[in-house]
Amino acid sequence: MNAAGADSRWWLGGLLAWAFIVAWLMFSPAPELGSSAPYADKLAHLGIFALAGAWVAWHETAWMRAWPWLLALMAYAVFTELVQHQLPTRSAELADGLADGLGILIGFAMVRGVRMRQGQSA
Repeated sequence: MNAAGADSRWWLGGLLAWAFIVAWLMFSPAPELGSSAPYADKLAHLGIFALAGAWVAWHETAWMRAWPWLLALMAYAVFTELVQHQLPTRSAELADGLADGLGILIGFAMVRGVRMRQGQSA
């Protein structure tokens, strides 16, 4: 197996591990937030999905190869909100989905920008 194939398997494995961790976090009973900071939940959604967007940009800097992955991440975000809507200890919110999508784009744009400045764009 060539190095590119091994790198792709590690990259995909990391993305799948992220998806399982997100599912566990989002489908477990909701923690009591009490007096948490305002918008902490939205910032958590943004950050978690920014990691995935950055992960995609690390592997696929070219927009034409990255957009199917980014679209799949957005579909996953919608899926998690739909599942949460069915859980008695969770709720679905449009604002969470928007934070997820914004996080995906921010993470992708940040890493893509850094890699393009370094001359690693494909």
